Amino acid sequence: MELLNFLITLYIILLLVRLFLPWSGELLFNPLYRGIVKLTEPVLQPLRRIVPKTRTGFDVSPLVGAIVLILLRGFILGLAQGLKGSGALLVSAVGLLNLIYGAVGILLLGVLFVSMGSAFSYSRFTQVMLALTDPIIYPIRRFTGFRERGVDWAPVVGIVLVIGLRSALMYGLFHMSGASHQIPNIRNIFAESTYLMVDTLITFLMIVMIARAVVSWINLDPYNPLVQTVIFFSDPILTPIRRAVPAWTMGLDFSPMFGVILLMIVRYVVHRVV
Repeated sequence: MELLNFLITLYIILLLVRLFLPWSGELLFNPLYRGIVKLTEPVLQPLRRIVPKTRTGFDVSPLVGAIVLILLRGFILGLAQGLKGSGALLVSAVGLLNLIYGAVGILLLGVLFVSMGSAFSYSRFTQVMLALTDPIIYPIRRFTGFRERGVDWAPVVGIVLVIGLRSALMYGLFHMSGASHQIPNIRNIFAESTYLMVDTLITFLMIVMIARAVVSWINLDPYNPLVQTVIFFSDPILTPIRRAVPAWTMGLDFSPMFGVILLMIVRYVVHRVV
């Protein structure tokens, strides 16, 4: 069952990578990317007959496929744990909820980085990100205010509110499943939601750090949207590190490695505290 879980998770990752392939420019001709296309196309072709492209021509079939697989994986894992149909469906719903939860957290983190003046803050990706998070950020700014210069704390407040919303939804899902006698109290659920959010953001940033190291080693086109996204999310962490540690040693940039170590320390501290 662990092997099946691993294979389904790996395929979900491939579908999510496929979702962003239209932004990758010259990377489309990379053999690895062509392999991803060959692996995912058998699933995406039938989905495209059901799921049309967006008004702007964006192909959302990889996202739909990833959501279906997340629900299927949760259902299978629930049955494997001896849960009945409703319990297995609950596992599926939690898996989908966690995906949306993590994605919203990453987007809000990006809005915070925009206010910090990260590189490529006016790129196409960041504009889409700002548009997606506006329904969350705009009401918060009515209370916190908005400063054109300096750090905008509205995304941080948004992350805290999203943590609270996820906690409430988890509490409600467990009660609806009839397992209310087995669930922890709302305070413990909030602590678990907090750790999950922090862990998701740190894992994402660690992946970005590794990608930034690769970008610095092979000198990819800085105007590529994917490269700009990597730089955008890594610069707020790497800039203060480079002030303390020389960025280049023997022709290699080791600041991403220090960034990964720093993130691992933060994860450990949060885990001990929460």
